[in-house]
This record gives sequence, structure tokens and C-alpha cells, in this order.
Amino acid sequence: MAEDISPPGSPAGFFLRRKTPAGPGATIRYVAAIKDGRQQEGGHNVRERQEPHCIRVELRRVSDSDWPCAVARAAKVDIGSVAS
Repeated sequence: MAEDISPPGSPAGFFLRRKTPAGPGATIRYVAAIKDGRQQEGGHNVRERQEPHCIRVELRRVSDSDWPCAVARAAKVDIGSVAS
């Protein structure tokens, strides 16, 4: 497994890149970044002679919270930006 992590307190924010073997002829590549209240993650399952399977997640901080002591809040989802 190969891994690249930004140092704590980096001006570029937190960044993680990981590449992991996933069986014969397969690799999982994962990237995560957190900066300025935004968290982005992406993953690729890459297999020889096949199209890669991909996932992308993007989260945005909307406000402070006293979680885990707070009362649960409904999630705000912008379904217009979700690719089908």
C-alpha cells in the first residue's frame, strides 16, 4: 500500500492519497481532501481490461454544532448537483 499524507496544519489543508492492491490485476485508488469547510473524497476500483468503477463524495460544512450532544438535524441535500 502506497500512501501520501499532508502534514498537520498544512496551508493546503488535509490531503490523503492511497493506492492499495485489490486482487490479481486490480488496484483501489483513494483520495481525500479537507480544506475551508469542504471535504472531498474519490475512489477508483481499477481492474485490467475493464472500465474503472468510480465514486465521488463532496461535503460542505454549513454551520457549527454541539454534536454529539445536539438534537439531530435534517440533512440538506442539493439533488440538482447529483449526477445520475
